[in-house]
Amino acid sequence: PGKSFEVHDGPALLYSMGPDDAFAYIVTNPALPGYLIQRRDGSFKRIVPWPKGIDPANPFKNGLFFSDSGAGNVFYDRDIDGRVVGHSTRDNRDFDLGIRPRFLAWAGPTHLITCGSDGVRIVPIDGKTPEIVLDEDICKTSLLALGSAYVYYEVGTTLRKAKLDGTEAPITLFDFGLDRVTFLSTADDLIVYSTDPADRYVHGAGDGWLGGWKFMQRGLGVNFSDDRQHLYWLEHAAQGSGTGDLMTVKLPGPGLPGGTPVTLAKNTRQYTFLADGRVLADENHANNGVWNRIVVIDEAHGHKQYVAVGADHFSQIPQSKDYIVDVVTGASGHDVVRVSVPPAQ
Repeated sequence: PGKSFEVHDGPALLYSMGPDDAFAYIVTNPALPGYLIQRRDGSFKRIVPWPKGIDPANPFKNGLFFSDSGAGNVFYDRDIDGRVVGHSTRDNRDFDLGIRPRFLAWAGPTHLITCGSDGVRIVPIDGKTPEIVLDEDICKTSLLALGSAYVYYEVGTTLRKAKLDGTEAPITLFDFGLDRVTFLSTADDLIVYSTDPADRYVHGAGDGWLGGWKFMQRGLGVNFSDDRQHLYWLEHAAQGSGTGDLMTVKLPGPGLPGGTPVTLAKNTRQYTFLADGRVLADENHANNGVWNRIVVIDEAHGHKQYVAVGADHFSQIPQSKDYIVDVVTGASGHDVVRVSVPPAQ
């Protein structure tokens, strides 16, 4: 059922936690003593003082705010010195995790993983259990990915991985020199890289290489099918809109370079994969307008089906197969509609 809460007026940030059981409400007003943490059922609320050195009017300039990994029992902030403190959403307990880098992620419900000048570390959130140092070398704040019980990160010009339990020495997967990693599959250590710097073209577009094979000129959005037999990307997307041609190539083997690219859609900005292997994408999207459309592409049968016309963005509804679509209805009008993807034919 719905609930109403009385809060301070002004521009604010709302963090929903857990299955909407709790929330943090941060009003960007320096006159207030802090921000609100509230249980949805009204059983508990507290005002957390502003973190040291953080300007409430611009809290993300030096600060960081995030919730726990799913339960909604703790909300965290980071002050100007880098001190991360967790604040219980059920009582007034706090958990001081010490000085930590800004670049961090969840490594499970009870551990954070951090990447920075002090290397790569596993940090228990109880504030008592000793941390685990996975790598003492300086970790670049450009990549932090987890999968298959490993963490992937960059040190200098190398891509490394380390086992999360600290039982193995770090492994160097790739030394890319002046190149940069643009796609990484943690399931099989599959890597795509670019020889173009991230700031050469807008949106970080650039060329794309799989092994020694250059498959992309100035593109974005590299991805693979689950079986690694097909490679996808948006070609010629180095422009302000990020629009490109949706390309695919059938590889000679899983993750192996080579093949002849095929165009699936023109003027595409967004695409995703459905559970049945089809591709959901927008097309005719060089500019926003009634000519935009969303289609589902069935490569196996060689055809497309319309999903929505005059539509320029889609988002899947959680716990549903349906999508929310932004539909352009005129020169400046928009409707938000719910659509179902047609079944495969």
